[in-house]
Amino acid sequence: MAYLVTQIVACLVLAGLIGLVLGWLVRSWGVRDRIADIEKAWEHRTAALGAEHDTLVKGLERQLTEASQLVDARDGAVSALQDQVAEKDMALRGVERDVTRLTHTLTDMESALQTKTEQYEFTTTELETWRSKLEEARRALQSQEAAVAKLTADAKGKDEVLHQAQHTVEEWKAKALEAEDKIAAREATLASLRDELGRRTTTVARLEEDIAAWKAKLPPLQDQVDQQSQAVSALQRELKDKVGLVATRERERDEARRRMLELEQHAQQREVELAALRDRESRYREQSERLASFDAARDEAPPPSEPPRGLFTDAPPGTDDLQAIRGIGPVLERTLNALGVYLYRQIAGFDARDIQWVASHLNTFPDRIARDQWVDQARRLHRDKYGAST
Repeated sequence: MAYLVTQIVACLVLAGLIGLVLGWLVRSWGVRDRIADIEKAWEHRTAALGAEHDTLVKGLERQLTEASQLVDARDGAVSALQDQVAEKDMALRGVERDVTRLTHTLTDMESALQTKTEQYEFTTTELETWRSKLEEARRALQSQEAAVAKLTADAKGKDEVLHQAQHTVEEWKAKALEAEDKIAAREATLASLRDELGRRTTTVARLEEDIAAWKAKLPPLQDQVDQQSQAVSALQRELKDKVGLVATRERERDEARRRMLELEQHAQQREVELAALRDRESRYREQSERLASFDAARDEAPPPSEPPRGLFTDAPPGTDDLQAIRGIGPVLERTLNALGVYLYRQIAGFDARDIQWVASHLNTFPDRIARDQWVDQARRLHRDKYGAST
């Protein structure tokens, strides 16, 4: 009867192991399919993001090229207008210099005319003075002649007096002739001054006409300069707008680059997740291989049929917390309790055959118990709790 029960239990354990192996295989296949789907989705997403990035970059480059060409054209137009404005300014400065020169010339000629006018007035005054003196001399001569006639009539014998009077008359005649010569010279000088004044007046009139003509030319030139300045200001405003557009495009390009960096970071995160999934797949494969090797080892060497010594059929009065051992959870604790293991000292006394028997009933690997060091942990926990070794 015991043999039959043992065979039934062995069949159940074998069926459980087969189900566990199948479950591991199904999970491995499902993970592999999931990884393949993730890789395909990631490749599709990466291709779409790359195409979107290329499109954005090409569009931004095209817009930047157009903006650069437009800015270059505007710069050329601004340079041409600035050259024209410079030429107009040079012409205007030349006109202003000519006007200044003509104004200085006119001022000099007015000063010379004023000087000549003063000289003319002085000469006229002096001529009038000489004329008055000549008139006085003539009156004196007439009086002298009258006196001489009277003396000649009254004192024909007074030759000496007559001779003196004649001498005086001759002196007055000489003075009168000298005065007439001076008057003639002054009149000739006055005539030349009048001619010079006429020529200067004609020159002044011509200069005034030239100044009026240049002043008439100045407003159109100033209007042209103002128009060119307004055109330059308009082009500068338009250039400022284009520069703002270029700055906006550059911000959009930076935003696209930032988005691309975020997508690349997201892609790196996905790659990390994919690597983690691949690592999990490799671990699943290792566990499957270990399970297969365990099954092969179990088939070659069946687990011992004798259970460990000291197992309980019922729970003792004082039980230990087996979950304090790393690697034992609630399910394994209940399974161990069902097998009759309740105390630290029971696990601390396991040998290799006991570990193999317990592992076969726990549906786990024997090396897991060895790897997690259940025996050493149980000995330490028993010593910490009870103060004595097992």
